[in-house]
Amino acid sequence: MPLTLNRSRHRTCRTAFVTIATVAALGLGGTAPTARPAPPATRHFSFPPEYAPQAAMWLGWSEDEPHHPVQVEMIRALLPHVPIRLMIRSDKDRAEAIRMLTEAGIRTNRITFITHPLATNWIRDSGPRFVSDGRSLAVADFAWNGYGYPAEIRATFGSGALGRGVIDNDIARQLGLRVVSTSIVAEGGALDVSDDVIIAYRQTAMERNPGIPFDQIEREYLRLYGKKKIVWLTRAPLSDRVFSGPKIAN
Repeated sequence: MPLTLNRSRHRTCRTAFVTIATVAALGLGGTAPTARPAPPATRHFSFPPEYAPQAAMWLGWSEDEPHHPVQVEMIRALLPHVPIRLMIRSDKDRAEAIRMLTEAGIRTNRITFITHPLATNWIRDSGPRFVSDGRSLAVADFAWNGYGYPAEIRATFGSGALGRGVIDNDIARQLGLRVVSTSIVAEGGALDVSDDVIIAYRQTAMERNPGIPFDQIEREYLRLYGKKKIVWLTRAPLSDRVFSGPKIAN
């Protein structure tokens, strides 16, 4: 069940529905797995496409209260089909989420709350990206540089946005999963995948990694996500563009 996802750029003018994001990866069902080494990401150990069966859907509880009613309705729609892993920043946020879900008549027994002080609704960008061989998981960890903005602009973001690069590592450690890392910068929302192919916007990849040879960027994308080929787009995909009107059937 694909949802509208946040993508590669920091945006301040978005509707509540568009800014609430998911990590479109194979999540974790039931209790956390027993810690054990996971092999590095290869073409056999890869990031699953959004249409693949999923053990859980990861969401981030928004910092902005006006988004919460929309998130409640998203959870209502998802829960009959898949368990939810809801990342929250504090016990206060957990209590608020439980209160709103309960008042909406939603049972929370299939929701696992994951606490992290930097949790955000932009969770597809900075959250854990699980690569899978169909039996075990690892976490693909790209570098993070605050969406590639110049230092003077990043300085206005605050420590939360600048520090989000630690989220995926922290979650991997909490779950006992191996981390496959790279110095190449990429947000999870910047990449879409099929079984063997990555689709990405070339300009975004280069802006995030100034001075890095393009073939090195491509190799690291393929290595971390375990894919065979990249299709580089010459403009942002429709789902990554901000404009008035519907995206579906447009």
